[in-house]
Amino acid sequence: MEEIENVNWNDEIEELETFFNQINKFPERIEITQGVFVMDIPAMIESHFQAVRMNNGVDTFIPYLERLKHLKKALMKVDD
Repeated sequence: MEEIENVNWNDEIEELETFFNQINKFPERIEITQGVFVMDIPAMIESHFQAVRMNNGVDTFIPYLERLKHLKKALMKVDD
């Protein structure tokens, strides 16, 4: 029988937390993907981290992790 590897997102979560914790002030709103705007960035970050921590490695919750990555990318463009 093939052994199933326990996959988790600990490294990705830690990297994202470090990034977001370094930001002092967020813009009022930001477009994270075409046509998808975040109006309350701190609330989005908090709710999405709660979801990915509680469901670490569960495929159904990959979109939460992906939205955090999209937000990071969008915030990095704002600083350019």
